[in-house]
Amino acid sequence: MNKLSSWVLVILALTVASCSSSTTNSTTSSSVVQSTSSTSVIAATGSSFKIVYQRQAGGSTTDIFDGLSCATTSSCQASGGSITTNFLLGTVSGGVSWTEESVPPFLVKGVGSGGDNDGIPGISCPSALICYAITQRDYNVNVGNTSSSGLGGAVIATKDGGTTWTWQSTIPYTNFYNYISCPSTTVCYGVGEISGGNDDNGFVAATNNGVTWKKLKTPSNVPTLNGISCPTTLVCVATGFFMSSGSSQAIFTTDGGVTWQTSKFLDKINSLQVVSCPSVLVCYALASPGAPSNANNQSSFNLIKSTDGGATFTSTYTFSSSENPLSLDCPSISVCAVGGFDTSSGTQGSILISTNGGKSFSQDSVPSQVGNIMRVSCPSPTKCFAIGGSNKTANSAPGNFDKGYILSN
Repeated sequence: MNKLSSWVLVILALTVASCSSSTTNSTTSSSVVQSTSSTSVIAATGSSFKIVYQRQAGGSTTDIFDGLSCATTSSCQASGGSITTNFLLGTVSGGVSWTEESVPPFLVKGVGSGGDNDGIPGISCPSALICYAITQRDYNVNVGNTSSSGLGGAVIATKDGGTTWTWQSTIPYTNFYNYISCPSTTVCYGVGEISGGNDDNGFVAATNNGVTWKKLKTPSNVPTLNGISCPTTLVCVATGFFMSSGSSQAIFTTDGGVTWQTSKFLDKINSLQVVSCPSVLVCYALASPGAPSNANNQSSFNLIKSTDGGATFTSTYTFSSSENPLSLDCPSISVCAVGGFDTSSGTQGSILISTNGGKSFSQDSVPSQVGNIMRVSCPSPTKCFAIGGSNKTANSAPGNFDKGYILSN
């Protein structure tokens, strides 16, 4: 099971306990739902999100939308998979219609087990035509399966807006990628976990030509890294935490990954997840309260903020006990969208919007059949897309879907 899945399971268990005490195309059937919502300013109206695409689980009771990146308000790429198959989708119509795209042969077959999918968890599209995606497992690209022979997390890419996807690179002795950020069409950074059976070993890999990737030298004892955000080709911030203790770490670079420094936290925080940097100075990151231990007695999810390029972070907002953020995207220094689930009444998908730099958030409307939001992508401060799914049963783990959804405001 990948780290995000295990973290979500822990958080859900804690939340439920708290509430009770107080190259083959997929043949999965899909349907397109046209959005009738107009693009409106999030800040002014708290515009509702509507389903623009839905996908029934195929060959399994588990179906996961996992990756999403929108280069423009018209063009997006999404990814996911079930135990039996992985898939890629694209739109050039602002979400009105979606096209299922051919998956590279080694990724066609899903390899998860026990309800867990280890497919294509992240996409980054620096332009409408060029996108890069990462794998959650150490695939052997020659036989189309996972491998223990030293092959690692793989990168695939499209240079034609999703019409064709091809294998780009595999980083040896890496267990999987968690996140990818591409500030240009040729420069990308990815983060994840080094192989070796230890969740406390992370890595950063990068390319400066869009084809060849290599691991970068980072500070010693870097934990598994869950998120990275690079507002320019030279500036990046990566976040993660040590599974053994729950303590967090963030690292940052200002020279294109040649050197990395460790961030300082001015408040006690637990379990750093994803990060979003809308500028070279301003970054936001999500910290969760409970995976696997709560060393800093953090009772709820926190949003932390840096105004010095990741050198220091301080807590800027504490979410309510029922709010469980899983994803974050900040298209400007003042606007952030947070996706996840809310347990105030069952388990309901949730999208929260801040328009004042994370000082406060308002709840946006999400269709009731959406059990949670796994990823948000906002190509502008006024337009956001999201991916999620319907939970199979009440209070089942977010990500354990019988149907997947793509939404837009």
